[in-house]
Amino acid sequence: MQFFKTVGVLLSLYSVEKLANDSGLEVQHSKNVFKGVTFAINVDKPEQVDLTIEQVENVGGKVLSKPDDAFWGGRTASFADPENNIWEVAFNPDSTFDERGAMLTI
Repeated sequence: MQFFKTVGVLLSLYSVEKLANDSGLEVQHSKNVFKGVTFAINVDKPEQVDLTIEQVENVGGKVLSKPDDAFWGGRTASFADPENNIWEVAFNPDSTFDERGAMLTI
């Protein structure tokens, strides 16, 4: 189990096996199955997309799409965590954040 303190949110990561056990469900162990869910890390500067993906690469993470400018004016990239959950890192120029860093609008 790992905890990450972010601005206004405590992100807790548990193993999929523990969560399944707690829920009374079985785990389907296939790395090639899309789970139908993605997570997003929204940043307030475009260069933070690149920095985040660089950090993922530095720890051996699986980058799925390199940072790129989006047609809608933002910047995005994606990676998979060790349990093959998909994460998007995104900068949206229309987003605003409060003083704690929580996103207010998209």
